[in-house]
Amino acid sequence: TSAQGGEVESTIDAALRSYNYSRVLELAERFASLGSRAPGYPGYERALELIVGEAQKLGLNYTIQNFTMLAPVEGESYVEVLEPARLKLKAYGLWPNGGISAGAGSAEGYLVYVGKGRLEDFDGKPVNGSIVVIDYDGSLDGWVNALRFGAKAVVFLGGGSPEREALSKFDPLVPIPFTRLYLEPREAAQLKDMLARAPVKARVYTDMELRDVKGYNVLVEIPGAEKPDEIIMFVAHFDAWCVAPGLANSTEEALSPAALLELMRYFAEHKPPRTAWFLFTSGHWNGLAGPREFVRWFILQRPDLMRGERTIWYVMGLDISADVPVASLIYVGHFYQTSGRTFITTKFYWLQGAVNTYAQYISSFLNETGLPRSPALKSVVRTLGVVRPIDLTHGPEWMWSSTMSKPYVLDTEPFVIAGMAAFTLRTSYSYRPLEGEPTSDLSYVRERFEDRVVPQLASAVAIATGLLNEPTINVMKSLILPTRLHPLLYWGFLDLQIQVLMYNITQGWYDTVPYAIVRVSRWSSYPFAWMLVRADHNGTALVYGVTPQGLNAWYVEAWKPINSTWMIMPAWGMRSAGPIWVTLLVPRGYTSVYVMPLQTRVLVDLYNPRLMRRTLEDPRYATANVWAGGGAWPTPFETETGITPLYQFVSSDDRTGVYLAGSSAVGNLTITLSMAGARWPVAVTPGGERVYWALDYAVGTYTIAYQRYTVLSTREVRRLSADVMMDYAGQHISKAVSAAKNLVWSEAYRSALAAWSYASRAYSDEVMPLYDECIRSAVMFVPFIAA
Repeated sequence: TSAQGGEVESTIDAALRSYNYSRVLELAERFASLGSRAPGYPGYERALELIVGEAQKLGLNYTIQNFTMLAPVEGESYVEVLEPARLKLKAYGLWPNGGISAGAGSAEGYLVYVGKGRLEDFDGKPVNGSIVVIDYDGSLDGWVNALRFGAKAVVFLGGGSPEREALSKFDPLVPIPFTRLYLEPREAAQLKDMLARAPVKARVYTDMELRDVKGYNVLVEIPGAEKPDEIIMFVAHFDAWCVAPGLANSTEEALSPAALLELMRYFAEHKPPRTAWFLFTSGHWNGLAGPREFVRWFILQRPDLMRGERTIWYVMGLDISADVPVASLIYVGHFYQTSGRTFITTKFYWLQGAVNTYAQYISSFLNETGLPRSPALKSVVRTLGVVRPIDLTHGPEWMWSSTMSKPYVLDTEPFVIAGMAAFTLRTSYSYRPLEGEPTSDLSYVRERFEDRVVPQLASAVAIATGLLNEPTINVMKSLILPTRLHPLLYWGFLDLQIQVLMYNITQGWYDTVPYAIVRVSRWSSYPFAWMLVRADHNGTALVYGVTPQGLNAWYVEAWKPINSTWMIMPAWGMRSAGPIWVTLLVPRGYTSVYVMPLQTRVLVDLYNPRLMRRTLEDPRYATANVWAGGGAWPTPFETETGITPLYQFVSSDDRTGVYLAGSSAVGNLTITLSMAGARWPVAVTPGGERVYWALDYAVGTYTIAYQRYTVLSTREVRRLSADVMMDYAGQHISKAVSAAKNLVWSEAYRSALAAWSYASRAYSDEVMPLYDECIRSAVMFVPFIAA
């Protein structure tokens, strides 16, 4: 009724005026002052204590859920200068490549400073066998150049104001065993000063590795004054991410749990009609470990929730940044990618109408307070609207109406696939340039708080107050009840039990592999969309939160690092199928993955030699990107026998052109690179190197093409275009080899790419077709000669 509507409006208006916005910033700064909030670090435990302390001050009941998750943690990392003086500098290990391998261990050698890590910065530097020192700010993926040219490790020097650097400092998919350390600006300045005066020999060390750490979810309850069995849940994660986990103390990432704490305080003082649940979760960057644990072992274990005796109408997450003052309501994230499904969006139709009404109250409040004060930001709010519920229908990547600018995961996604009406209020057009950076973002947040954060907080307050006070919520209860598995597979929160096996050739059967790291995903290039769990002593791992066949298929593999050159990893070969794709139709499924100890080799520059370019990604439209590079597939052969090893595997990342190839053969290998649709390999490279790059592909391909063309040309079988291609390839190889010997790495790399392109064309377009023609001619004429 209009009277009830007026009452809700006045309640929202009172909440907007009474909510303590400045205290949100104070709480966020307190979170940021606790040290690293990455799981496994002391600051994470302190953040838990802060949340519990606030609940205790308000006299509220709370529940702490304990669980175990895998997280990268270091005990000690350092750079120890050995010459010309003795000095030990505290360092921080970087996020593991592929989420698995951080290159734990030590390396010793002379330090080589290469500035921003561009190819020209390496010129004149003896990189092979050295430890490369590189500026963190502005270097992007320049560390791959160090890997390519034979460096033992990389040390990043902190300094400046880095933006959008963090995700480029590790490979999101491929577990390359390569040590990368970070020095904070003070230590970086010390080391840089020493390098400017004399050659420096040093030892680098890190024990960064995936460890089983304690995780926590905290649920605080404020009972409803009139409808205690009707619940609105609010969710935010209190942990943080940084590319150097030991420095994960982001202020911006603390805005959401701080806002939730202040909401909790407000509703403790102004009891709402419905019950309010406040869930402070963690493990956001560890495969949504906390939200998945909460759904599996709290929500789905409560008969009163499953039967609807108590109803959670909506689950609202907060994911606020200091980018723009506009917020979107979204339910789709990159963990499950459940967009465009009518049976899910139906749950939000009533909510969209309600939020459109609340938006009027929010706009009135902002107009009265004069926020945002910037004319440009006022224009943004007028154009886009202060809050955008439209994405609950279209999805945040719906092409021209897209409001999400990069891959992300949402704490509410596990609730969605359990059948609940869950969504997140997330900053629109949020590039989050400081996300994951190992520098303080405190001043950045302070400067932007009033104009960019407060309007979003107002939206959160209005929606939360409205949902708790609306007389009725017009959603079919049967649509939003927590469900293990929908009868029509529309949604489901399933378990997957995985057995890690290794074929024992002597016994003719399989051995279990204890304590391997099992990695599960619907396959995403976003590193935080993977679930990681350690197998137990029987080689068994249990993963929660897998969706049914109607939503996703799941890729399952297992890894166990041994040292810098050997890994227990997925393996194709005799009685070994390697990783596996799984789809489930039942609440608990079972599968096996097959591994072997394999010797690893890193391959970089794996692009189509006919194109020789990377594709630029538009971060707003991840689903619409098409990769022109990549597609190469390496296959190892034993050089002496020409047969494939008994076991092999390749882990690839087409976007970076970096692959990790594993082989059971320990002698010299010949690796061929094949492209989809091509009859002949585009590269052939022999040798026993640990890292292969374009020059190796060029030399190997040219050598085999030259040998075979020589056989033909001695029999007067020649082609002018083949002569030209072979000549060009030889010239560029000579340039590349000479440049590499003279340490002119930029010229060596450019010439190597050109040489590989010419050699590949000579081999696949010229020499091998001539071979084919000769064979066909021989087959045709030999019978006539015999006759």
